[in-house]
Amino acid sequence: MVKKMEKLEQLEKLIEETTKEALVKWIKSGGVGKKYPPEARRFCIPWAAGSGKTSTIIQFIAKNWEEGIIYSTWTIEELERVYQGILKINPDIDKYICRYHSKSDQWESTNKDPNLLTKYRIVLVTDVSLLTIPPSVLLNKSNFFSETRPTENIRAWIILDEKPTLQRKITVNEESIKAHSVVLSEIDPITNDKVLDYYYHQSKTVVNALEDMTKQFTNSSHIDGDFKEVPVLGYDLKNKVPIESVKKVKVVDKNSMKARATKLGLEMIYEDVKATSNLLSNKPSLEYAVEIPEISKFYDITALDNPLTTVLNFDGTGDIILSKASGWTIAKNDYPYNFKDYGSIEILLDYKPIQRKKSTLCKSGDMFEVDLRNAEVQENLDKIAQYIVKSINEGQKPLAVTWKDISSFVVHNAEDQIVYNAKLSMNDQIEEKLKELGYVKGEDYYLTYWMSGKTRGTNEFMDATEFLAFEPLFVTTNALNDLNVSLKTDPNNPITNQDLFLAEFIQAIYRTQIRLNKPIKVKVTEQLLDTIFDMYDYLKIEEKNVGDTVSLALMKKILRKNHYEDFVAIYNANKIINNEYIIFSDNKDLENTVKRAKSFKTVNYEKLFIALVDIGFKIKVGDKDITDKYKSKQ
Repeated sequence: MVKKMEKLEQLEKLIEETTKEALVKWIKSGGVGKKYPPEARRFCIPWAAGSGKTSTIIQFIAKNWEEGIIYSTWTIEELERVYQGILKINPDIDKYICRYHSKSDQWESTNKDPNLLTKYRIVLVTDVSLLTIPPSVLLNKSNFFSETRPTENIRAWIILDEKPTLQRKITVNEESIKAHSVVLSEIDPITNDKVLDYYYHQSKTVVNALEDMTKQFTNSSHIDGDFKEVPVLGYDLKNKVPIESVKKVKVVDKNSMKARATKLGLEMIYEDVKATSNLLSNKPSLEYAVEIPEISKFYDITALDNPLTTVLNFDGTGDIILSKASGWTIAKNDYPYNFKDYGSIEILLDYKPIQRKKSTLCKSGDMFEVDLRNAEVQENLDKIAQYIVKSINEGQKPLAVTWKDISSFVVHNAEDQIVYNAKLSMNDQIEEKLKELGYVKGEDYYLTYWMSGKTRGTNEFMDATEFLAFEPLFVTTNALNDLNVSLKTDPNNPITNQDLFLAEFIQAIYRTQIRLNKPIKVKVTEQLLDTIFDMYDYLKIEEKNVGDTVSLALMKKILRKNHYEDFVAIYNANKIINNEYIIFSDNKDLENTVKRAKSFKTVNYEKLFIALVDIGFKIKVGDKDITDKYKSKQ
């Protein structure tokens, strides 16, 4: 077993070697004289769960803290664990560490004055905060005004533990673009520290556009500030004299985190808004329609044009996604997942798939479709609960993963109104059913859903002995498009839904005891077979033994469709003996097991038997071994 300090040395060597490799590749491609390559500073280190990566990260931070480090993880609990780990190694650096999260005693002061963050050498943040704090305060080790332009005195390291959310999308529609142009056509937000105040001197429409930007970055619809009376100079057209008056306007606290984050958004959209403003102002007197496209921007602190900060992304399946991204280097993986020695697969053949959402038309007062859908949903939830109970009764402690929710929509066909809209939390419904049966979540079983945050980065389920998965993850087309745009993937080789699910699926499995090198049985439905194949390819498992517990999945891959369907019937009828022989008691048993539309003839099974013998099975009907007969016909 590699000791902690040895792993730290291994990591340092890996960073050094990967940097050199990226630079050599850049030079060979003619990169000298061009911009410093981001891939020489952005590394994905796909160490598997249970490899000791977090403890190595703690060692790295404790050693290199003076260089300036940002550490990000999914949960506050994990952040605090890392914090305590750092102090255990070097308690003297506590005063140089900021824990930026809502439960920290540093939260209120740093939100009020974000510049305080620049005084710390180590900033520990959650994944969400990483995308809301401007780089001016997150990266800088000294104060600087522009939110998008860090100084040269910046932190040396950004460390991402587990899968980070790599981008935040900012969108501005046509109406808001016009509102922003009132201010941004005259004021450069990068150089003018009073730009936010100018917004509050304008109409409600302009203010709303600003506060929408605030909401997109901070989930809050307002910026803190005070209303003050300011002089306003007007003009009396009738009497042709100037008029002096006062107006109450909001004066924001421009140093607050909300204000800084909002200003970051304004800096991101400034050039686009200004270009639109110029287009509108230069329009000929002859009226015509000018199409103003929506502005979409992606903020990702790791993607800044910054050759001075190195990003280390310790995502155990990050190479699945980032191998297709521009500007990332995948480091050599010394600690890959080991599924072959500890994991096995079982297919839940009797599971009936169900639509997550279902819409239908019905007449007023006719709730037949509603009742039918309700029955279907409850049958599905009952079935999942039964699988969990079966696992518990077999002496296991399962971790089951479902969709987050399941819905039914019924629309009135006359007025096109939704008259029934049920959206059920699958976890809550299943937990309630199991509670009625006397089973307690956390004690007897675990339950979560895809993309819950608990399918990665948590040790909560480490004593789970089985893993159950029923439906695949589906990501919307828009979300996939955004991800591909933000990561600048090749349009001919984009990140797919299957890529995202494969990464999520493997990570979820490794929340269980397999991360401790203990055996785990993975039970999945036939809907997930393609994901099993992809997992085997990704983990470089070349499994050819049809007697393995994943044999059914392999059969789907090997056999043509009608032969696979026949094989499933054989599998369900328990005709496979000792993972070697397929045995039928007589011709009648064969006929009943493998149905044929025509009257029984052995010739109707010839192609099936040839295919089965070809992949290694032996076949007996009664006491007669017919293997050689069909081997000779291959």
